[in-house]
Amino acid sequence: MISQMKNRNLTLVHWNESEAEKMASTLREHGWDVILRHSSDQFKMSGLRQNPPAAVVISQR
Repeated sequence: MISQMKNRNLTLVHWNESEAEKMASTLREHGWDVILRHSSDQFKMSGLRQNPPAAVVISQR
């Protein structure tokens, strides 16, 4: 199904950078182009409007 999608961009928001990298790796294996955001980033929702991803995942793990 993902191969049929035009926009395969996914924004992953996670508080822990190393855990985010692991999750991103798994998502990439499933065909997603992952953009990571973690607590050290200055994450702003307004950036999503300019280049909207197909999905946003917010992990609280």
